[in-house]
Amino acid sequence: MSILRIMARHVAILLRPYIRLILNGVKTVESRLTITRRAPFGEVAVGDVIHFKASSGPYMAQAVADAVRFEENLTPAKVDALRKRYDRQVCGQPEYWQAKRMAKYATFIKLRDVKATAEGPALPPSQGLAWFVLPELIEYRTALSAGAVRNRYVMAPEGVQTPATLVLPDGTEIIGELAKGSRRLKWRGWLKWLRDQQLIPGDQVVFTPAGPGRYNIRFVTGTGEASS
Repeated sequence: MSILRIMARHVAILLRPYIRLILNGVKTVESRLTITRRAPFGEVAVGDVIHFKASSGPYMAQAVADAVRFEENLTPAKVDALRKRYDRQVCGQPEYWQAKRMAKYATFIKLRDVKATAEGPALPPSQGLAWFVLPELIEYRTALSAGAVRNRYVMAPEGVQTPATLVLPDGTEIIGELAKGSRRLKWRGWLKWLRDQQLIPGDQVVFTPAGPGRYNIRFVTGTGEASS
């Protein structure tokens, strides 16, 4: 059975030292406090992917929103209370909180699945923005059946257009074509891949569109992302 999942993506612009704190596991919550209602307030949800880009610099990290909290109708006293609650996780400097005392809206995002990466989506001109909400990313998922694991094959989910270039987690590119009369992808290499990943029935193969006729492939086990 195949599953179509849709999730939102975000780009957060940060100073490099804060991104390094995220990568080191010290900064575990990203905060945004604003005077006006603007992204990410009301626009980020649990499971959304957040790409972290250095201010006037490259992409450095990626994470997933594990928990989200919105606060509105803030006063300086309420901002002070939020500082006491979140300061350790946010790693904000005193100047940061002082500059945010007149904020009316706040977003606090607990991060998980943090990883370093130099890749990220293309952005429109920033015009001073520090947060971008991007078009939703579609992922096609198919669960491995007992037969697929036993016979070492992968089925293409409905919605995946073939033939297509499939990019495996280690960067290997293959041409994915369907066997006649089925949605089974023809490639002898599945034997090695499924064996090396130690996948079992119920684990998933995820197809993420990466351009016309191109999909990135990754494997998700019952305990999370499988290694490449």
